[in-house]
Amino acid sequence: MPRNEKFQRLGCSPLSRQLIFLLDRDGGISSGRRGTLVRLRLELACALYARGKLGKVSAAEFAGVDFFTFQRALGERGISLYSEEMLQEDVSNLTGLRRQ
Repeated sequence: MPRNEKFQRLGCSPLSRQLIFLLDRDGGISSGRRGTLVRLRLELACALYARGKLGKVSAAEFAGVDFFTFQRALGERGISLYSEEMLQEDVSNLTGLRRQ
């Protein structure tokens, strides 16, 4: 599935889809501008993760960075790495294990 379709299905705004298109183009971008695009792509991935539109692995892939670099970027932006839903799921799993 093309990337634009994937992010459209996730409910990205038209502006986000335009940014995705621009960030996917590789031709004719100077090295300075490429660095700006890399940072913009990371910011967009962090925002999509924070809104629950992407998981950590998908967002890291979208940003073009490894998983640990993406986690560090989330921390630098004050975005939680562990959601309330994740905590509730872990507590539920532990409670189930204790009953066994």
